[in-house]
Amino acid sequence: MLYVNFGLSFRNITFQGDRGGNMFTLHSKRRALLKGYDENVVQKIKALPTVLGIFFMAKPGGIMEPTVDVGTVPGFVIIASTDTAQQARDEAAIREMEDKLWVTGVVPEGMSNGGHVF
Repeated sequence: MLYVNFGLSFRNITFQGDRGGNMFTLHSKRRALLKGYDENVVQKIKALPTVLGIFFMAKPGGIMEPTVDVGTVPGFVIIASTDTAQQARDEAAIREMEDKLWVTGVVPEGMSNGGHVF
């Protein structure tokens, strides 16, 4: 069962077994041309104890708009654990790394993708 809160956070994901979970969105703070993802940061996020996966909706070569709604979310992370304190630590660690995740450049003049990242 998945309860969705459109405040750009998804909570109360039911996983098999006793692990509680959280799927939360990644954010973009500015408009930029997405060149790619910093693989070192991706690997650091994947190595966190509660992370089950990181998923990108923003594609390299497209424009990442500032995250203001579900349509401008560049990606999300799923975490799960019986240790909610560890989940909170991992989410905080991801938030600290988030800005370094995106390899970006200046959007060429006249380039548009309708405000969506995918």
